[in-house]
Amino acid sequence: MLVALPGAVAYGLVIFAPLGPGAAAQGALAGASGAVALGLVAGLLGGTRGLVSAPCAPAAALLAALVVGWIGPGGVPPAEVPALLAVVVLLAGLLQVVFGALGGGRLIKFIPYPVVAGYLSAAGVLVLLKQLPLLVGAHADGLGPVLAGPAAWNATALVVGFATIAGTLIAQRLESPVPPTIIGVVAGVGAFLLLGAGAGGLFSAGGLARATAAGLVVGPMPSPIPALSAVGARFSAAVAISPAHLLLALPPALTLAVLLSIDTLKTCVMADTLTQRRHDSDRELRAQGLGNIAAALCGGAPGSGVSGATLVNLATGGTTRRTGALAGAFALVALLLLDRVIAWVPVAALAGVLVVVAFRMFDWESLRLWLHPATILDAMVVWGVIAAAAATNLMVAAAVGVGLSILLFLRDQVRSSVVARQALGDRRRSKTHRRTREAAVLAERGAAVACFELQGNLFFGTTDQLLAELEPHLKVREIVVLDLRRVRSIDLTAARMLVQVETRLAAHGGELVLSGAVASPDAARLDDMLRQVGLLGGGRKVHAFDDLDGALAWAEDQLLARHLLDPKPERALALAEMEVLKALPPDGLAALERAVEVRAFTAGQPLFHQGDEGHELFFVRRGRIRVTVSLARGGTVHIATFCRGDFLGDMAFLDGRPRSADAVAVTDAEAFVVTRAALDRAIAADPRLGARFFEELGRALAARLRANGDVIRGLQEG
Repeated sequence: MLVALPGAVAYGLVIFAPLGPGAAAQGALAGASGAVALGLVAGLLGGTRGLVSAPCAPAAALLAALVVGWIGPGGVPPAEVPALLAVVVLLAGLLQVVFGALGGGRLIKFIPYPVVAGYLSAAGVLVLLKQLPLLVGAHADGLGPVLAGPAAWNATALVVGFATIAGTLIAQRLESPVPPTIIGVVAGVGAFLLLGAGAGGLFSAGGLARATAAGLVVGPMPSPIPALSAVGARFSAAVAISPAHLLLALPPALTLAVLLSIDTLKTCVMADTLTQRRHDSDRELRAQGLGNIAAALCGGAPGSGVSGATLVNLATGGTTRRTGALAGAFALVALLLLDRVIAWVPVAALAGVLVVVAFRMFDWESLRLWLHPATILDAMVVWGVIAAAAATNLMVAAAVGVGLSILLFLRDQVRSSVVARQALGDRRRSKTHRRTREAAVLAERGAAVACFELQGNLFFGTTDQLLAELEPHLKVREIVVLDLRRVRSIDLTAARMLVQVETRLAAHGGELVLSGAVASPDAARLDDMLRQVGLLGGGRKVHAFDDLDGALAWAEDQLLARHLLDPKPERALALAEMEVLKALPPDGLAALERAVEVRAFTAGQPLFHQGDEGHELFFVRRGRIRVTVSLARGGTVHIATFCRGDFLGDMAFLDGRPRSADAVAVTDAEAFVVTRAALDRAIAADPRLGARFFEELGRALAARLRANGDVIRGLQEG
């Protein structure tokens, strides 16, 4: 409380300073009331351990600039400004509650760091510009009196202000257990009292009134009890505000809500680091919003979780949620019992505290980003936000920050390739096992297929880049496969570009294949967008598959159908036509044929399950068999698909251990099945059969391993 309350009073003065020296006491009361409301409500409802909430610098800078704009010629009458400020704070609190209810805590975290650094540094600049005149005792707005020189300064204010700054900085260097802010204020008050005693008039009758009239002290505050209890009256005033003024309050309320949310979550992350815990962003936003609503209803200044008070709280052992509420309770006690003491606090001392705070708000590392070529654009964002704040106000700076954050996003998206991997069909193969003759055709003709695995966001910023990478393939490839499973989103520009790709392929008989749309993070919207532009379901030569392997298998089937002359591609093979058995001698093959049996499987029927006893070897006569492995966390992984002429079940057949995968017929299929016992009987009758059989089986397994090595190399090269 000792750290938060002086700052809160100072921020209240900043907000009400444009209304003139006579509003200082009202500003001080607003700051103290905000510390009470925020501390109690946000402390009780929030979940971050050790977090202290109070009025803060970004809110003070924004609202002070807002008041200056309102009270210009033809603007809001000064008497109506406090009510309008309360409406802005009330709306900002409501928006924070909405942010928290809609999960906005996670979204705010995605605001780029350069924008956040620019916001906070810009708020520091505005606070500094507002406090320098008060620091030198010139109560006029702007830097004119400061730059005019010592003739326009007040010596007492100047000494008090610099005594405060010196006390604060010395306390920081000495690492005093007493918060540096308190030492600084005490130093400033001490300097003021010494100067007043020397003048001989400060403690005489009417001394406080004269010091207040001169703008040297906060002055007598209104009674805090009516101010804190007039909730109903303020709520009625907020409801009765004119529609024109309500529209005037909406933009700054949105800006204030975002700034306070960023400042709070930034402090929460710092608290998490010290407490080794993780805060709930949405809960904290709801709590802070309700705290700001309470502050508005009791005439207090808005705020957020403040880093200075939170650090002191955690460093002195305040690691529970209750400490934030206790800080608010102590602030209430201080406001009720020490209002006369607060009246004697020099304005220059509070200005000195805020000057130190303003310099702390500068992100000096971010300000030096322009020194490094790799971060020049990030530096432009930081300096752009600061320049916009200094030239106009923090609302404009917020708009500039949002615009620049969009440009940062576009820059990152455009710089990163949307093509994660690309390869031709002679290097990128499906998991379908092919016979030697088929594999030779695919090795020779596979370059007619181009496969592109896409990633990220397909939108107007990346469309041209993707088209440039596809361009060399559109006139020479028979089939282009685009895998969309890693695509997060797609916009209309990108969808229309895909239509253009299909049109250019179709011009020379080529075909477009899309895969993985159902596995995309935004599958429903992606499918809807592609159908809207007529790419799917519009009569175009576009083929869609659930996964990339299915798309590649289809493309390979098309190449084989075009370039491999097989009069009956689906006929059932004889045992002698199995590639692994072709080298067996006729008598050995005849013995094996007596040992096998023929089994038929309908589409979807399992051949075996993972964990079954494995004593059978399957030679596929016709159809296709799909082998998958079940994962412990759920789901399956496709291992391979076996076509006619191939074999499966060899691992368990050889080592006698349980099956390591599931095998299911993809289509109606037939297979020659030989058990280990039946093979052993045949080998006992003709030992040469065993030697030749296992030699050919080992040769076939070695060929599979080599093929897998080629696939891995192809993935790495792609």
